[in-house]
Amino acid sequence: MNQKEDPPAPATNTDPDIARYLNVRSAAFPAFIGNDRLAFLTDVTGLPQLWQTRLPGPDQEPHWPDQLTFADDRVLGVWSPPEADRRSLIFTRDSGGNENGQLWHMDPDSGAERCLTRGFDEAMHIFGCWSADGRHYLFSANRRHPGLFDLYRGSLDGPAEMVWQNDRPGFIYHVAWSAGGHRAILSLMHSSFDCSLLEIDLPSGSARRLNPPDIVARYVKPFFISDGRLLLVTDLNRDFMYLAYLDLDSMAFQELVALDWDVHLTALSPDRRWLAYTVNKDGHTELRLRDLADGREQAADLRPAPGVVGMMDWHLTFSPNSRRLAFSYTAGIRTSDCYIWSLHPPAVSAVPLLVTRSSHAGLDPATFTRPSLIHYPTFDQDDHGQARQIPAWLYSGSLDPDRPRPVVVLVHGGPEAQFQPYFNPLVQYLSAQGYALLAPNVRGSTGYGKDATATWTTSKSAWTQSTIWPTLSTGCAGNRASTAGGSPSPVPVTAALWSWPPWPSILICGPPASTSSASATSSPSWKTPATIAAPIAKPSTAGWIATGSSCSAFHPSTMSTRWRPPSSSFTVQMIPVCPWVKPSSWSRH
Repeated sequence: MNQKEDPPAPATNTDPDIARYLNVRSAAFPAFIGNDRLAFLTDVTGLPQLWQTRLPGPDQEPHWPDQLTFADDRVLGVWSPPEADRRSLIFTRDSGGNENGQLWHMDPDSGAERCLTRGFDEAMHIFGCWSADGRHYLFSANRRHPGLFDLYRGSLDGPAEMVWQNDRPGFIYHVAWSAGGHRAILSLMHSSFDCSLLEIDLPSGSARRLNPPDIVARYVKPFFISDGRLLLVTDLNRDFMYLAYLDLDSMAFQELVALDWDVHLTALSPDRRWLAYTVNKDGHTELRLRDLADGREQAADLRPAPGVVGMMDWHLTFSPNSRRLAFSYTAGIRTSDCYIWSLHPPAVSAVPLLVTRSSHAGLDPATFTRPSLIHYPTFDQDDHGQARQIPAWLYSGSLDPDRPRPVVVLVHGGPEAQFQPYFNPLVQYLSAQGYALLAPNVRGSTGYGKDATATWTTSKSAWTQSTIWPTLSTGCAGNRASTAGGSPSPVPVTAALWSWPPWPSILICGPPASTSSASATSSPSWKTPATIAAPIAKPSTAGWIATGSSCSAFHPSTMSTRWRPPSSSFTVQMIPVCPWVKPSSWSRH
């Protein structure tokens, strides 16, 4: 008699592979459609596309969203007009990831879309702003020459016309349009920390410089408070970015909000009553709402914390009736989503409403590792004779100094940039595999004042000694740490490989200026995206990791990638990783 065998137990996914983490989705770039709908971008289909949802009323759950765009290329951004009755959207879309954004008009009611910049496919178009009546818009483009951006005025009913010809290299950003439609304010970027603030007379095409010509400073996010007064963010004569008024007649700047941290994003409500702004406080974000009538402020209760507002879009926006503020937010343990902050004076709620609910690919957010802010001493002293402290974000879970864990030191790119506590799927995957991760904001990082950032350019010869060496030598033993990075960080990472031979390094993919240092090349473009379908070795075995702009992870046994376009190729030099760390001198905050 044959005994019936029990069926095998169903498989359980207790150890998700990296593909699961790389399929975590996100939402960002909110834009109001009237006062009752919200457009936004999400990559739920695998590619960022434009969606919309009806906003819920009090005590209601958000509605299921509708997809608006379906092309084979990504959508880069979306903007809606200030008039509630003008239910229109302008969005940008590039081709094959070439970053040459084209402007498109969308009717969100019918779904009809049309290209506004047809015939200029080789030019990059940067949206500026809508006119007050929602019938026209300003944008910049490099149609005449790849290195020169001019200002254009477009119409939903006809072709665009150039309104200011620019003969200096640099991007045009942060465009504001006066209520009367005759003047525009813009920032012409010369470098990361130097720009000109210009007033353009649209009928004549003449330009007037509004900033002192002999002082290097930034001028961003201008808004017209009245026809002769601006509100903007600048670091003129200060170390940090601050909010200021500018009188267009006297050319005098007046401080409004000046802190020992950078003011970053801003938005002015259509009724000119509310000013929303963010503060970059040691890498994480505070979102504040200021009543310009009486100066009172309230901070949003952002959860979970720490996190970053506008990480993916650098964008805040008010509804046409000035009663709601929309923004995106991501945290170290939560992907980016769109939120609504309802403004009902005098009692403004401190807790924003989550509107989108992006998928974490079936992963339990409770298992993600929350980053902690730490500081560690470097070799030199500050102005007060104390050991200079370097801030860093530590993904570790619980650390036991007597049981050291493997560590990966993440060196951010830029170099004028900053590591912030956003959701990074590769970081969470490595943490789940048993690695601790340390992301220092070394000298040259932004967010700590322009003097601190300037150490990258003024002390290049001592840069690696003053940044990467203290990072690697603090709390580490022998060859039990590894380094990783992107953009220009292959320079210090490769320097670590040469100067500290026992310490293995992680290969970096970055832009052409740095790929030779990292022994990595990508053709025809380093910006080509890749989908990674291979696991990373666990800490118990020797493995290889590559991370950066063009790839996320490799394993030597399964170098499986899918590139778009298929003709591109990728060459890497794999470096073994088997690190450990002992965090004896880190101070946690």
